[in-house]
Amino acid sequence: MTMAYISKNNILAAYKKLSQMHPDPNAQGATQKISAIRHFLALDSFYKLHNRDCNTRDKDDKEEFADLVGKVCEVCHDLYTTNFYYPLKHHTGDYSVGSNFYSAGQVNASLVNPNEIFDYPKRGGIPLMNVQNGVLERNISLYHNFSNYITSTDYAVALVIWLIRKTSIELNNGKTLYDNIYLALSKIFTLELLNVLFKDSAAFEQELNKYNLIFGENFYSIQENDIENLFDVSSDEEKHPDFPISYQVIFYGAPGTGKSHRIKKQLEGVAKENIFRTTFHPDSDYSTFVGAYKPTKGKRPLYGLNGGLTVRLNDGKEDLDEDIITYKFIPQAFLNAYMQAYGKPNENVYLIIEEINRGNCAQIFGDLFQLLDRDENGKSEYTIKADADLKAFLEDELGEEGKEGIKDGELCLPSNLYIYATMNTSDQSLFPIDSAFKRRWDWEYEPIKYKNTDWEIEIGDLKYRWSDFQKEVNTRILKDTGSEDKMLGDYFVNPPTRVISYNLFRNKILFYLWNDVCKDGDADIFPTNEEFSFSKLYDEDSNQLIISIMDKLELKPIPINGDNTEDEEGDDLLEGEDNNSSSIRYSINGEETDEKGKIWGKGALVKRAVEIFCQNNPDLSAEEVRDRWISVGFKIPHVVETEDDKQKRLNGSTDKTGRERCKPIKLRNEEVVYVSTEVGNDKVYNNFEDFLSKIKSRPEWGINIQEL
Repeated sequence: MTMAYISKNNILAAYKKLSQMHPDPNAQGATQKISAIRHFLALDSFYKLHNRDCNTRDKDDKEEFADLVGKVCEVCHDLYTTNFYYPLKHHTGDYSVGSNFYSAGQVNASLVNPNEIFDYPKRGGIPLMNVQNGVLERNISLYHNFSNYITSTDYAVALVIWLIRKTSIELNNGKTLYDNIYLALSKIFTLELLNVLFKDSAAFEQELNKYNLIFGENFYSIQENDIENLFDVSSDEEKHPDFPISYQVIFYGAPGTGKSHRIKKQLEGVAKENIFRTTFHPDSDYSTFVGAYKPTKGKRPLYGLNGGLTVRLNDGKEDLDEDIITYKFIPQAFLNAYMQAYGKPNENVYLIIEEINRGNCAQIFGDLFQLLDRDENGKSEYTIKADADLKAFLEDELGEEGKEGIKDGELCLPSNLYIYATMNTSDQSLFPIDSAFKRRWDWEYEPIKYKNTDWEIEIGDLKYRWSDFQKEVNTRILKDTGSEDKMLGDYFVNPPTRVISYNLFRNKILFYLWNDVCKDGDADIFPTNEEFSFSKLYDEDSNQLIISIMDKLELKPIPINGDNTEDEEGDDLLEGEDNNSSSIRYSINGEETDEKGKIWGKGALVKRAVEIFCQNNPDLSAEEVRDRWISVGFKIPHVVETEDDKQKRLNGSTDKTGRERCKPIKLRNEEVVYVSTEVGNDKVYNNFEDFLSKIKSRPEWGINIQEL
């Protein structure tokens, strides 16, 4: 009996087929359809594992459900698909499960009305599961509805190939390929689901044969460029695979995570006249967002009598006028973007709303919120009547060419008008956003990336790493408050140089932490002795006080000689090599620093490579992981070993270094493998050079190490 995995090309072929399940893969409906599929499959898999329904009120159930959704839609370790069509998205741990699914969907509705049973999905009248009081309930009677999503055998076969892409398949066991694929899928999903997918066995087997399946020893990890090459990439949205293609998106996250910057980068190359910006605040209302009649300064001719005639007065040189106040309809950001979109139907127009939750959205949008329901073509599903003033203004401004914008006196968002908004999660208390408004938006979380590793905080003669400070503070905020809302984003402070000056650090960062984070005693950041007060930070000699804050955070200043890249264990160092022996920096799968914000040392890079391999192959046992790595023939001694291997090797040994340079990685099945970070001296053994070469020869592992 042989265990093997489906080849990369077969998986990509299945992906290509699945992208055709919706007539317009770029449409919002395509994403909604796949969302329903992946949530349904995740619940079925959950039931297979636990023989019970999933209670989203339970933290562990909720996290596991998100992980199972990830198994359905994950492409590689940090990319997933929302609709089986490029672009891909970077996941943040929950694969966007938490956005509309919990907060604005049937789960939230069931919590509000715990005795009522809700269908999911709500739209379309073809539910796949029930939801009651936050519990995702598997309903066998609804399983036949899945055929309305997977509408033909060719899609069923493609989906099965995709679902078992990371599952080993038995070969040469006397059974047919069809039977072995069925058995592989039965390890993950229930019999009821299999009966739907394999309902026509003859047709299924016939379609399966068209793939001419190829098998290999390892799962061939799919990369972003593989997906890109499946499709014609031409639109602006497709050029940026991490940017959503939805018509309305709210980007949310901690302050300074780069939400506005992300939008700015996406819209590079878009004509300025097609971008309209506004910022919401507590005094914002409908008139400041849409428009209204306002007094404006004007002029009118002066007339007088000349005998019995009324004549225009002049001073002998020119006619005379007088200043008057008149009223005129003045359009604001929304209406300007609306008119531009109808005036240029072949160009995309963007309305950007900064700080959307700092204003009262219900008051600002009024009945406009109904327009945010878009159909699959991007137009408003429902129109609204314009009042007389607005109707008259638009009819005059749009003219004959843009008459669709006020057809029958009604407003309707066109498909070329996109609305993007930003929101700091720490500002949620200003004006709550109701569920009716929330559900009309897609939500994109902007995580903290800790990427400014070369920024320094300057306190007198001492310097501290910004990334070290940022991570430690955020860790304490999360631990003590249980919330990410008030964490420091990468661009919470944006120094003109890479040095955060003493005054900038004190006046902006410490003030925020004191006033907004720690005002209620949350977050263990500042000294707690009675002598400490914020005002003392402004005393003549306050350097030592700020240094005491750094001491409390257990942060050490950067050594004057710049020797700052390695940890105390020496895990990142080459054996027999000092810290300054190499100026080469590396990234691994786009990560330029480790979880502590330090540049990658070579030993740490080896460990991270094995971690990525284990994440890409979660079903492998510790022995299987070891065998895969050992079979490559790395020069690094015992590059990967099991617990038993380690104990045998170190039994009776006094080699302390050998023990320290043996780092554990916990697998999904709770087993542990140990990675040797004993990279060796390149000048003698070329161990690391050999490691890089061997990794490059295994692209199927999904590990990409680049020199910076």
